[in-house]
Amino acid sequence: MEADQAQRGNKMELTKYNECYHCKEKREVQGNAHIKCNNPDPDMTGNARARSRGWFYYPSCFDPVWKEKMCSNFINKKGQL
Repeated sequence: MEADQAQRGNKMELTKYNECYHCKEKREVQGNAHIKCNNPDPDMTGNARARSRGWFYYPSCFDPVWKEKMCSNFINKKGQL
């Protein structure tokens, strides 16, 4: 994935693909590898193919790799940006 593995010093660069995993609002979906969001961005969009195949039911059950933009409600779980 494009910038998923990009690192600057010891800090990983946040991208639209990985920011959810570092967000305070991320929640696990029991029995599923996907996640859910506790504070969804009302303007979030996902890939049309992913939506049609059930990979992107934002905010209740989704794979963040299919997001099409950065989240406006991101809160770093470590309190840092």
